[in-house]
Amino acid sequence: MNQDNFFNLLGPLKNKCDLKPKVLESLDCGEYIQEKIEYSVEPQERIKAYILLPKKRKPKTPAVYCHHQHSSNYNRAKSEIIGLKGDPDLAYAKELAENGFITFAPDA
Repeated sequence: MNQDNFFNLLGPLKNKCDLKPKVLESLDCGEYIQEKIEYSVEPQERIKAYILLPKKRKPKTPAVYCHHQHSSNYNRAKSEIIGLKGDPDLAYAKELAENGFITFAPDA
């Protein structure tokens, strides 16, 4: 499959919109700050996410997009991977933040 075919399968690209980010909550979690944020993906659609910001960061700190599982547990989603609910063994975004990575955990 060539690149043009791949992009045709994806469908038309959406127009970019202003993210209009907003911090809804901020919580000091010891080694990092946990922020619940909201941002626009389309003019009339907003998504909530968590971003975990290590207190000790380098000027070019890596950021990791942390996708969550569903397993028919839609009430856990992004909350599980940051360690708020569910299985603590799945809280990999929290663990990465504790080890100096910025982690971004949006709704999928």
